[in-house]
Amino acid sequence: MSLFNKLFTFSILAFGASAASGISFPRCNSFGGERANVTDLHRVAVIGEDDRMTFSEYAGIKNLPINRVQKKLSATGIFSCNGADATGQLTGANDVVTTVGHHFFDKQCLRMDEPDSCYFQPLGSMEKFKVKIETLVSGCMPGRRNGDWAVIKLERPVTDASFYNLPTQDFVPANGQAITQVSAYHQNFIRNGATPPTVQPCSIRETNPYGTFKHDCDTGYGSSGSAQLLNVDGSTSPTMVALSVSQAKPVYPDGTPFGPSHYNLAVPVAGEFLKALNKTLGRN
Repeated sequence: MSLFNKLFTFSILAFGASAASGISFPRCNSFGGERANVTDLHRVAVIGEDDRMTFSEYAGIKNLPINRVQKKLSATGIFSCNGADATGQLTGANDVVTTVGHHFFDKQCLRMDEPDSCYFQPLGSMEKFKVKIETLVSGCMPGRRNGDWAVIKLERPVTDASFYNLPTQDFVPANGQAITQVSAYHQNFIRNGATPPTVQPCSIRETNPYGTFKHDCDTGYGSSGSAQLLNVDGSTSPTMVALSVSQAKPVYPDGTPFGPSHYNLAVPVAGEFLKALNKTLGRN
């Protein structure tokens, strides 16, 4: 069965029929290995109304064939390391994956990945693609989220999935700019007992000089490393311009409660991140 047919089957099982017989994945711990209950997850990660959609829902709203949406977004998948998993995606080639750096490093940027524990699993597939751990590149810096990205090669290419393009130059985020976030799953997004892949049109809310930006895309545990894309509905492959790396917390450090302007955090594909991608792809 092709990946696209598998994706279609998975979407129907997760959204329409019994999810008990659908594909299941191990579920992700948060940064630091903690878990939170669904109430907390909704409070800290969903900005305003929850407008995440399954692939089927998105296709319906956009009046697009489901197989077109699946093909466009088939670069996304589960990235797992040390028994914890989140989101990753094929980027620039069908054997190069981008995801968050905190799969591999603790908060002090000390390596914590276990040998042979890391793999990429495309959406709708039961096949797990091992990584070449010696190819790992990350910008991890203690106490700074702008280095929370990772680029790594697979031992062999994924032959039945597409990959996202990367920008030809540093992506410069702009307040109010529209983006689309695609996630392998969120623990706090449930359809008929399953946690299906999601797609969400959202926007950049606050830029800053620290190499990150805030956005109003909804998140939950499992969505770390999600691609933020441009040109999702165009005729060519979408371009990945950022990674979602961190969820909003229940309160600010000064005790200010969670509110509508308390946004989630992303890292743009720019600077060392873009250089690492191009080098891994052999484009230097």
